[in-house]
Amino acid sequence: ALERLQHQGDLPRVKALYIVSDFDNPRGVTTSAARRQAIMDIIFRWSDLRKIFVVEDAAYRELRYEGEDIPSIRSLDERGDTVVLAGTFSKSFSPGLRTGWGLVPKSLVPSVRSQKDNIDFGSPNFSQQLLWQVIRQGRLDHHVQTLRDVYRAKRDVMHAAMLELLAPDGLATWQLPDGGLYIWAEIPEPVDTGTKAGLFDLAIEEGMLYIPGEYFYPSRGVTPSRQRMRLSFGVQTASRIRTGIDALGRALRRVCVRQ
Repeated sequence: ALERLQHQGDLPRVKALYIVSDFDNPRGVTTSAARRQAIMDIIFRWSDLRKIFVVEDAAYRELRYEGEDIPSIRSLDERGDTVVLAGTFSKSFSPGLRTGWGLVPKSLVPSVRSQKDNIDFGSPNFSQQLLWQVIRQGRLDHHVQTLRDVYRAKRDVMHAAMLELLAPDGLATWQLPDGGLYIWAEIPEPVDTGTKAGLFDLAIEEGMLYIPGEYFYPSRGVTPSRQRMRLSFGVQTASRIRTGIDALGRALRRVCVRQ
């Protein structure tokens, strides 16, 4: 891609590569260690012509339920001048505390501070003080582990419900994520998951809501999938998750009958 942009004369427009390296949204996929190293090798090679930063969004990194942690892309930046590592407490501590953190190359610190001030004049003091006390008292790790256990159980409930209520009739396929908050499901053609198709309204009528896959594609250059949907197990209780999957199954069967 960078070679194509250079040939087109557009390489100077590339300022940064943005990547969610752990349990990305919506797929729940984690970038492998080999792929992380390959990304940095490419960035370092092209940075000789044009400085390109990497923004590593680690919002879901703490929500791993199986497997070993993979070293962050930031850990591969030995000089610390290329990768911005951005994290948040809204996923691993509490959704209501919209407070994050970042490891930023020194050359970007003035610009980041200026943009932060322009956007919101600083994060809420109450949230910062609360988080500081939680960290200072050593309570954060225990809380994160508790959340992992809760989310893992809810993920397993959704997975089991989909196996029981969707898979036997071939209504959906998916991969069980090792972490994060979402299952990225694929519905067989010709069913369309978009908001302007029948399934979306039928699902709401049956009592559940999914996010259509079309919302997760760039506006140019890629044709959105019409058979994808994001299902979240983060908020609802285990019983409501099962109820929601049952409702999705009913909506899918109604669509299939119509077609």
